[in-house]
Amino acid sequence: MTISLNNKLISVGIDTGSVNGAISIVSEDMKILLLTKVPVYQTEIKSRRNKSKLNKETGKFEKDFRKRSWVDFNKVGELFEPFRKAKVIYSLEKATTRSMEGEASSFMNGNALGVFQGLSVLLNPIEYYEPLPVTWKTDLGVTSDKETSIALAEDLFQVRLKDYLPRGKVDDIAEALLLSFYGLRQHFSKGEN
Repeated sequence: MTISLNNKLISVGIDTGSVNGAISIVSEDMKILLLTKVPVYQTEIKSRRNKSKLNKETGKFEKDFRKRSWVDFNKVGELFEPFRKAKVIYSLEKATTRSMEGEASSFMNGNALGVFQGLSVLLNPIEYYEPLPVTWKTDLGVTSDKETSIALAEDLFQVRLKDYLPRGKVDDIAEALLLSFYGLRQHFSKGEN
């Protein structure tokens, strides 16, 4: 990174998720320093199931098809490396289980949350926030409708999110940006500089 971040204030926002998470890092003057999906790796897990199951990717019936996605701890650490000397505000969405979510999904989301809780140590944040989605969304005036998050993020940061993620949905990176903004807002509302 060409900019020296020694003792500069930055805000990290993380929308957790084992597959659909995102990371944003912004400066105190609202410049986007990093905006990306969470790096993941996939593993195949052998199934004890005797019955064949349809693999939606290949269109074939297979007996031992199950994939799990996990946050790539090493790649996230590499993403954080250039920001280790900055003064960091760390805002991590505290995802909770949803009523219709299965146990495996809940476990994988909890795993992603735990990884980012542990990775916060790399940045040694001066402030750490772990708001529930309803808390930070209410504070910023967005709803559970993802379009409201996208519109607010694009307006606050004066960007077009499709420029950062040309393919796929941009709601995750929008929410990561809003979590960065939430952290800055919490910091400055305390009257600290």
